[in-house]
Amino acid sequence: MMVVFLLVLLPTYAAGSCKLPPAPEGTRWNQTTPASDDSEISLVCKDRSKVLLGGESIYCDSGEWRMKKLGYCEDISNIGKVVQLLEDDQIVVRYDNLNVVAATKKQLKVTGFMAQQAVYKMKGYKGPVAKDDAVYELKEDWLYKDGTPVRQCHGNTLMVLDDYTVDLSLPKKYPRKGFRYFPIIVEGILYVDGLAVARKVESPRTKRLEGTFTIGDGKIYRKGKVVG
Repeated sequence: MMVVFLLVLLPTYAAGSCKLPPAPEGTRWNQTTPASDDSEISLVCKDRSKVLLGGESIYCDSGEWRMKKLGYCEDISNIGKVVQLLEDDQIVVRYDNLNVVAATKKQLKVTGFMAQQAVYKMKGYKGPVAKDDAVYELKEDWLYKDGTPVRQCHGNTLMVLDDYTVDLSLPKKYPRKGFRYFPIIVEGILYVDGLAVARKVESPRTKRLEGTFTIGDGKIYRKGKVVG
């Protein structure tokens, strides 16, 4: 009887798999079949002229996802400049000193950038390459600038809000306390780099403004144009 009992239990210990969750808008997963246990899947931009900012992968563990804050896709021109083309369809992007606010019907995410650089895979890039006196190299996944290893930054998620919407009519500004500081909420208003960008919504049925906005140089931009 003991042998029969063990045989019945054995299937419950079989390795699990994870069903693919919905991918964020503008992205897709790098596979279409369920992920096997102890494996990772990654996001890919549907528009190959864009780069993925923020988290790009999630991990399947015992049939359940270890969720991370996933990223989103953005035009390079809205975050910085391509400064060098490398081998294997890789480009070096030098970021502008700005924050990016990505707004959907359900969520608002603030991603921070510094005047740093990162390498992205982009097949057949034909866009402009900005002049940069530095020489970049990629060795064993490490980026070198003039022979010195430098930190890569693919965007730092600073804040994720479920009950805020972008409002470009907000007139208030929050006094600076330094050259740069983190996003802050004061009396229901979200300030990003000193500018009022979003407000708290009182009802889940409130219509929300969607889109991607960049904040820098005391202005709010959308698709390269000043909107606030």
